[in-house]
Amino acid sequence: MRPLTQVSRRVRQNSQFPVSIWTSLAALLILCGPWFPAFAQQQSAPLRRMRLDMVFSTSLFRSASRNDAIAAGRVCASMFGRTHGFQVDPTVEAVDDVAEVRKRVLDGSANVLALDVVEYFELADLTAVEPVFCAMRGEGSVPPRYLVLVGAESGISSFEALRGKTTIIHANTGANLGQSWLDALLYDGRLGRAEHFFRSVEVVPKASSAILPVFFGKADAAIVDEGSFDVSKEMNPQVGAKLRVLRASPPLAEGLLCICRGQIEFREKLLEDLRDLHLDAQGKQILMVFRFSRLAPVDKPELEQVRELWRKHNLLSRPPGKAPLASLSGPETHSAERGEEQ
Repeated sequence: MRPLTQVSRRVRQNSQFPVSIWTSLAALLILCGPWFPAFAQQQSAPLRRMRLDMVFSTSLFRSASRNDAIAAGRVCASMFGRTHGFQVDPTVEAVDDVAEVRKRVLDGSANVLALDVVEYFELADLTAVEPVFCAMRGEGSVPPRYLVLVGAESGISSFEALRGKTTIIHANTGANLGQSWLDALLYDGRLGRAEHFFRSVEVVPKASSAILPVFFGKADAAIVDEGSFDVSKEMNPQVGAKLRVLRASPPLAEGLLCICRGQIEFREKLLEDLRDLHLDAQGKQILMVFRFSRLAPVDKPELEQVRELWRKHNLLSRPPGKAPLASLSGPETHSAERGEEQ
């Protein structure tokens, strides 16, 4: 090995910097030397740890596998940790029963919840559960609307004219808001229960299973979300020509992302990342697992509008003489069964 002085001399000879610069650099290295071990130790210090205990309701992803949903949750937690320098320790579980969600909230083993909107209403007595985002579908900036579709040449010109007709409802999630909206229309019109008003009512898991029978004249009406109808028209323009919209609902939030108050560190950072999830390529893939396009902040008036539909649905569908659910609010303005006598 060559002596250090020879190496130094050769460096100075081959360098364009003046000797004074090399002298200054050498002095700086000597002065900073004692700090290097501390710096290296700081670099290897453990990351801040963050706990995320996610519970997903299977009601939200009927077309996806449980394992895919769990994997998507883990990737989402990993992305958050990578972005902000946290060591995220996630637990992700998919459950079939809202009672299990309630149990997890009460024992503190869940702090992020993905629920359908009716499940959220059923947990309304748990003040720790805070809805923060509504799951959106398609390119719209508001939650989807539901539509009553009939044949363009069917001669059906009003909702009341569907009495004695066949109707098929597409249930996007376990909340089945198409059914709740239908019952709210019956309730407001004092038309009685669905099973008395219609000749038959069928609930199907696919929009095409509701739309195509009306298209081919095998059913009188279909209730589907607007996004699914738009997709059907894009795939087959004849669908738009042969079917028309008889009634349209207000925007109905179906899927909610909730957090448990006081149980999440770095809350604002997490909410900001979830709001912008659709702007990231990997984030888009996560949302697609649940057939959502993005997450939008909850609009409280819209949410209360859905609660009112659900209230009317429950008032209409409960057995005669049975008291309304404790979680329902607002006075009952007229008998839900009055229309059955017509």
